[in-house]
Amino acid sequence: MSSPSNEPSTSLPVELDTFAASTEPSTSTPTETLCTVCGAQASGKRYGAVSCLGCIVFFRRTVLKKMKYRCQRDGNCEVTVETRCVCRHCRMEKCLKMGMNPDAIQIRDVIGPRRRQGSSAGQMSSRSTISPQTPFLPSPSSQTMSFPPSLTGGGTDNQEFDIQSLLQLQKSQWDDHKNYCEEEEKFTDGCVFMKNDYHHRATSPDINLSLKLAIQNSNQFTSQFKFFQDLEESQRSNILAEYSIGFMLIDQAFKTVQDADDGFWLLQNGSFLGLHPDFNFEEAQNEEAEKCHFDFVTQLLTTIRKPFEVLEVDETECVVLKTLLLCSVSADSENSRNQCLKFLMQHCSAKTMGLERFGEIVLLISSIRCAIKAFYNITKVSELFSVANFDQDVRDVLVQ
Repeated sequence: MSSPSNEPSTSLPVELDTFAASTEPSTSTPTETLCTVCGAQASGKRYGAVSCLGCIVFFRRTVLKKMKYRCQRDGNCEVTVETRCVCRHCRMEKCLKMGMNPDAIQIRDVIGPRRRQGSSAGQMSSRSTISPQTPFLPSPSSQTMSFPPSLTGGGTDNQEFDIQSLLQLQKSQWDDHKNYCEEEEKFTDGCVFMKNDYHHRATSPDINLSLKLAIQNSNQFTSQFKFFQDLEESQRSNILAEYSIGFMLIDQAFKTVQDADDGFWLLQNGSFLGLHPDFNFEEAQNEEAEKCHFDFVTQLLTTIRKPFEVLEVDETECVVLKTLLLCSVSADSENSRNQCLKFLMQHCSAKTMGLERFGEIVLLISSIRCAIKAFYNITKVSELFSVANFDQDVRDVLVQ
């Protein structure tokens, strides 16, 4: 276990002051953005008082491990961002004084996220099951992918970017995603009501399902481009290992802006990632996993969701982003890239601040590429995102 004195101070932008909910009672107040214990940027009112992630983790660990501290200064230590790690006794006393309630801590499963009551293992795994009609996914025994023919009959050197066909394909894929959205009972443990529907906290099977859909959908999308079809199959497989993640994040970002409250990130099936995962962080390694989860979701919310929301990115611009992301990985894609950029400029010209909008959308590619790397990084430390929990066909694609 790491010493509390090494806890990082986590900062969260003010725009995200409506924080992720957990199954534990939690409320947030837009005007209360500073931790009442140490004064750092707050991340929620999880245990009864507005507090930062550092104090939340400290309080939870202290209560669960029944730790007892002694003060060397008769209990008169000042607790601030700079001094909160100096005296754990005074920090804990201030947590209690500010209203943090030990009884609000609920014990989770030791190994991973809690299953819904009444769910069997078969029911849980059903979330990760794609319908039989998914011919584009690799078989578990195959290390290479088979690529479908272009739905438009194959691109040409002169006309690689067919926006209408790509929009139609994207709409079909988004409609298909709705088949995997479960109707959540109002009082199902862990559900959160956002806008017009209830959403459950994402589990490993939900992550697995999202990746399955992303691999299938990105495979269909890339088959529309001749320059991609002309690559060696090994090259295409290597590209899809990362491209499918970026493709998934674009779909999720659009859905998140449409359907989620602030502080949440939605997967294709409507399940959500919050700033705090539903795990029992008793050991030091789990505390690190919670910090990584918090940083990853914060990155998604600030660098992708926020720009999508501010720019009001539409369906057409999602197709453009997917195309530009694909074109950025191949030297033979210049023709498609130029056509795509030309179309985007025309599309943005019809909107307010057209030139600035054009630049902001193109810059999103860098944010998405950074998020792809962050996704791979979190699979190394998080049980929720662990590759070991994914189906073999997903691992075959991601682990190239």
